[in-house]
Amino acid sequence: MKRIHLIVALVVVLVSTIIALGVIKKSSRLSYRYPPSNLMVDLRHPDGYIQTQSLSDLPKDLLTIPIARDVLTQDWAFYYTNHEDRMGVKGTLKRITYEKDLQWSDTLVQSLLDEPAQMAFWRDGKGALRHYALIVNRTFVTKFMEQLASIALNDTQLTHAGDIETLEGKLPLYALEITPRRTFLFLSHGDKLIVFSSPDLVFGRKNTLDPSVKEAINGWLKNDTLATLFDAPPISAAKHTLIVRSSALALGYSPFIPRLKGVRLDYQGSQWSSALWMNPTPFQEVSLSDPQLWNAAPANPTVCMMLPVDWNHVRFLLAQGKQKTKAIDASGLDSPALACWYPQSSLYTPLFITRSASTSPSSITALARFAIADKKLLTLPSKGLMLGGTTNPSTVGVREGYLIFSPDRELVTKTFDTIEHRFPNVTDQVKASESTLMVINPKPLSQMVQRAIMSAVDGSGDSNLLTATQQLLPPKMEALGRYPSYRLERAKRSSREKNWIPLEWNAGEPSQ
Repeated sequence: MKRIHLIVALVVVLVSTIIALGVIKKSSRLSYRYPPSNLMVDLRHPDGYIQTQSLSDLPKDLLTIPIARDVLTQDWAFYYTNHEDRMGVKGTLKRITYEKDLQWSDTLVQSLLDEPAQMAFWRDGKGALRHYALIVNRTFVTKFMEQLASIALNDTQLTHAGDIETLEGKLPLYALEITPRRTFLFLSHGDKLIVFSSPDLVFGRKNTLDPSVKEAINGWLKNDTLATLFDAPPISAAKHTLIVRSSALALGYSPFIPRLKGVRLDYQGSQWSSALWMNPTPFQEVSLSDPQLWNAAPANPTVCMMLPVDWNHVRFLLAQGKQKTKAIDASGLDSPALACWYPQSSLYTPLFITRSASTSPSSITALARFAIADKKLLTLPSKGLMLGGTTNPSTVGVREGYLIFSPDRELVTKTFDTIEHRFPNVTDQVKASESTLMVINPKPLSQMVQRAIMSAVDGSGDSNLLTATQQLLPPKMEALGRYPSYRLERAKRSSREKNWIPLEWNAGEPSQ
C-alpha cells in the first residue's frame, strides 16, 4: 500500500520533468554515478504485475475488500507518512512547482494520475516485491510541453544518467535524487514514461547496461510485453488487475508446483474476483482434487491449500540421490499435496500431506534419509512409521497411505493423531469438497501473522517502525481474527481465458 501512495506522488514529479527533458538537448555537463550494487534482477522476468485504468484509484479500491479495509486502513500508514522517501517526493514536488513557477490545478494533477498505467515488480534478497518499474501513458500532458520546457535546464536533483540504444533510437536516461539513499531512474519515448525504483535495476556494477535490460525496455516501449508475460486480459476488461507469480508466493517451494504459475485479482468497478494461473497443460492433467487429504489435516490451521505437485520433478530430484538411497520408490506418488500452516508453528515450517500407493518401510526410510539430510535418523514411536533427524527436527511419516513431511516434528505427530481419530481434522470444522482448494481461518492466521511481524520488527533496529507496530498491529489483528473462516473453491462457471481457473470465496461461521 505504501508503495502505491509513493508512486502516485512520484508520477506528478516525473511527468513534469520528463516532458521538459524531451525537448532539451543533452548537455555535456550532466553526469551521474552511483554506488555499485548487485540486485541480480532480470527485467525480462518480473514476479508481479499490475495494470490499472487509474493509478490514483487503486489504493481506494483495494480498501473495498472488507479484510483490507479493516486491516490496512490509513492509520496503519502513520509510520510511512513521515518516511524519508515519502517526504522526499513531497518536498521535490513542492520545490519544482515553486521554483519553476508552475500553475498546476488539482484537476490537472488528478488527470495525470488517472492515466492508464502498468507496474512490474521484482523480489529483493528477502523475497519481498520491493523493486519495481512503472509504465504510464502521458498523452494527456503533451499540450503543456511548452509551459514545462524550461523546468529542468539546471536542477540540483535531476541529472543525465546515460543513454540506452533502443529500436526507436538512442534515448536518454535521467536520475532524480529524492534523498541521498533514494534515487529514481526514468526515460520517456512517445506516449510512455518508464520509472525505475532504483538505478540498480538498469545499471550493472560497472555502470554498464546489460543486454537483457535493453531487451526488456524495447519490449515495454514497442508493445504489450508485460501483459503478454502475465497472460493478462486487455486493460479495458477490468479497472485494476493484479497478478503475482508463484515464485513470489511459494516460499521457495515453487519448483515442486510448476503447474501453478500464480494468482490474479481483478476489480471490475464494483467487486473483486480472483483466479488461479496454471501452466498451459490440459486441466484434466492438473490434479487439484483429493478430498481425503482434508481428513488427515489437523483442525485449526492458519491456512491449508491444495497444491498441484509435479511428481515427475520430484522423481527427478530423488533420482539424483539414488547412489546413497537406492531404495527410494516414488512410483506411487500421483496425488496432489496439501500444505498447511499452524499458529503454534512458524511461517517457514509448513506441513505437507499427500498420498502414496508405495509406502514400504525401506522406501520411506530412504526417502526420509534423502529429505532430512541428517547423519542419523531416529525411529519415533508411532503406529505407523515416523522418522526424524537427530539434529534436524524435520520429520517424515507414513500412516494408512498418507505420506507426511514437515520441518516441525510436532505437526507430523499431530497429523498421526488426526488420522487415528484422536484429534479433530479440518473437515470437522469446515465443509470441504472436491472443488475446495484452500481453507483460511482468520483467527489463528492473525495470531501467526502478529507473532511473525513482531519478531521481524523487533530485530530491525528501526525504533519508529517498532513503536508504530506495537501500537497499530494488535487492533488490526484483532479485527482480522473476527472474520469467519473461508473456503476457496473452483468456480462452477467455466473460464473463457486460457490458463486461468476462476475462484469463489465461501464464508463459514464467524470466529468467536
